[in-house]
This record gives sequence, C-alpha cells and structure tokens, in this order.
Amino acid sequence: MLLNPLLSSRFPRYRYFLTFAALALLSACGADDSLDATDPGARTVPQNVTLTAGTRMNELSWRGVSGARGYTVFWATEPDVTPVSGTAIQTQRPYLEHRGLANDTTYYYVITSDTGFGQSAPSAMVEGTPQAARPARPGDLALQAGNGRITLRWDAVPGATHYTLYWQEHAGVGTDENAGESTGESTRIERVVSPFVHPGLENGRDYFYRLVAENAHGAGEASAEHTAMPLAPPPSAPQITRAEVAAGQVTLYWQHTGAASQYTLLWDSTDPLDDEGGENTPSLTQVTSPYTHAPLLDGQTYYYRVRTRNGDGVSTLSNPVQVTPPGEASVAEPGPVPAVPTGLTVSLENGQLSLDWPPVAGALGYNLYWVSDKTGEVTTEAARLTQIQPPYTHIPLNNGTLYRYRLSALNDHGESALSAEVNGVPQVVIPGVPAGVQALAGD
Repeated sequence: MLLNPLLSSRFPRYRYFLTFAALALLSACGADDSLDATDPGARTVPQNVTLTAGTRMNELSWRGVSGARGYTVFWATEPDVTPVSGTAIQTQRPYLEHRGLANDTTYYYVITSDTGFGQSAPSAMVEGTPQAARPARPGDLALQAGNGRITLRWDAVPGATHYTLYWQEHAGVGTDENAGESTGESTRIERVVSPFVHPGLENGRDYFYRLVAENAHGAGEASAEHTAMPLAPPPSAPQITRAEVAAGQVTLYWQHTGAASQYTLLWDSTDPLDDEGGENTPSLTQVTSPYTHAPLLDGQTYYYRVRTRNGDGVSTLSNPVQVTPPGEASVAEPGPVPAVPTGLTVSLENGQLSLDWPPVAGALGYNLYWVSDKTGEVTTEAARLTQIQPPYTHIPLNNGTLYRYRLSALNDHGESALSAEVNGVPQVVIPGVPAGVQALAGD
C-alpha cells in the first residue's frame, strides 16, 4: 500500500493510523488462514512439527514462522515437556538434528519461535525413539571349494554382532530376513564367523549359500546367492627313487607323499613315455612298491613311469626311468619341491581348531601332521591329513587338550620339509573384559 504524500503532509494526525493499517494489511497477506487473525501471538507458534527417528538421533522439522529471528527446541525424556521443564536448543532454521541420543529411549519435544512479539507459545508436543539400525546387506561371499568342504569368507558388516548362514543343495535359498528363520528346504547355521569352513559335504554336488548379518535389532537383508562344488583334489604323482636291474628283470622303487588307493605302472619298449601316457601304452595296475617287472630281454631298452589313482582322481606321471638289462638304469631326477610353508596360525574354537597359512608358490596341496602329546617332535611319522587347502578346520577335537601341528607343501615333484610347529587348545571362548573405555562429554 502507498500513502498519498499530499494527504500525509496536509493531515499529519492521520499519518500513524495509515501506517499501522498498511503494516497490518501486509502482515495479513502472508499469514496462515488456519490461525486466529485477531491474535498476533498465535501466528508465531511453530506448526506442522514432524519427527523422524534414526540411530542415536531424532530429526525435527516444522513450518517456518514469518519474521522469526530463530527458534528454541525444548526436549526431555519425560512426557509433558514445557519450556520450563525442557532443555533448550537454539536454532536459526526450522530444522534440527538432535544427535548423540540413547537408542531405545523416548525423547519429547516442543518448539517456540522468537519474533517481534517475543517468544511464542510452545508447539504441539512430538516424540521419537531412536533405534539402532539393522545391519546392511553382506557383500559378495568368497567361496573356496575343497575336498568334502567349502570355505566361505566375507567382509565384516558395520553394526553386525553375528551372522547366520543359510544353505541348501539347489538354487533358491530361502531366509526369513525379519525373524532369522530358515524357510523351505534351507538349513540355518547360526553365529558363523569368517572364514567359515562347511565340512562333511559330498564331492561333485553343488551347494548354495546366502548370508545374513544380525544385531540386537534384527536381521538385515540376505546376501546374494552363491554356489560352489566340493571336489577331491587330484592325487600328487609318485616319485621313482631307484631301479635295480638284473638279468631279465628290473625292480622299481617309488614313494608317494599323498593318499592313494592304487598305483599303475606304465612301460614301453620302443619309445620314451611322454607326460600324457597314451591309451595304447602297456600298463600294470594295482602294483605296489617295490615292484619287479619280468621277464625282460637283455639288451632291450625299457621305459617306465608310475601314476596313482585315488577314487576318481588320477595323478600325473612320475619321473621317467630307462633301463637296459642286465645292468643299465637311468632314473630322471624329479623337479624341485615347493618351499617350506611359513606363517601357520591357529585359531581357538569350541571343539575344533582352525589353521590358516599363506599359499606356497607352486604347491598343489598340503600335508598337515599333528599329535596330541605334550612332548616329542612332530614328524612325518605323526598322524597326517593329506591334500588339504587353507584355511583348514580340524574337527572334532577335545576341549582342554593340546594339539601340535607342522605343515608341508606338495607338488608333482614331491613334498617340502616341515614348517615350524604351532599348537592350540580347543576351548569355549569367553569374551574378554572390555578395555580402553572412554567418555566424551557434550552439551
């Protein structure tokens, strides 16, 4: 509204009346029609207060008041909060993130505005209860198939206190992500830790998995489904150590560092045997070391190699041997064996021990030697677990008993020397007393 200058100068006593009327009209143009237009104080009460609860915080917002210089949020943990009983927080905007709160505690709020009329009456009360969020969805699972087992690894999920694994023997693993219950044909394994070794599986069969992270507030979304098939590793090749030649015969000696159900001796009297060992190559099955091959023709050259079979697995061929009765023999030297494993570690668990180690370059498998005696050295005469892969969980064991281990690496040329010894005692693991607790004071 514009005041007529002539009218104002000629009738000064009307100047203040006209100015007040103009200001009142301008104020009314931006007012909320839902409020009482005759009560200026009612206009300044914050309206439409909303609250969104989060993790250790409450987020408040409301409709701004025209002309407000700021707002005061009053809060308390008891209902019926007022500007007198509540704790005040000043803000310039119609928005506040109230942080550093205790989860599972209800907080109550009222809000006032500061305008030319002074502090307004409080808004309607709102309340909110912060809640800790459920854990996020686990990332990709890394599955490593082994002999009758599958090892699963995953990255830790922030906020997760434990994990539940669901598995079955066909696709479509079901989980109840809210209650943490298995559904359909899925089987649930609770409180697994990474790396988790799933033993007792059938080689040659697919297994499917999904992982769920959980905490005190529930289960998060299940991971994507992953699958792997356990397979028995092929046996390592035996190594021919010597050949004793006599008139019309040869006796071959070999050693083998892995498990074998039977050995096959391949031989030829015309050409050396290549690494493939052709289908038409003469062979002798179910032989054992030492083995005497006779009758042979003196002066005729013969070529030999040995392979082993373990179940459905067949090894590569051993080092070659060339003999010419009655007295000539040549045994090819095998290639280098792997380096000695290092960094073998043991993790204590209930009724089992988990062993892990860095892979050895060129190793096709590992032999684990163990004893439960407190004295004496762990040697290759001890109990042996053959053709294993890291990590390896040794089960079932007796809690409170000391177990000692040494490890060797295998390839087609033989077995490395044994690693340094490690030991462990299975036990029910009790969490330690928390240390380093600190308190940070705030407003």
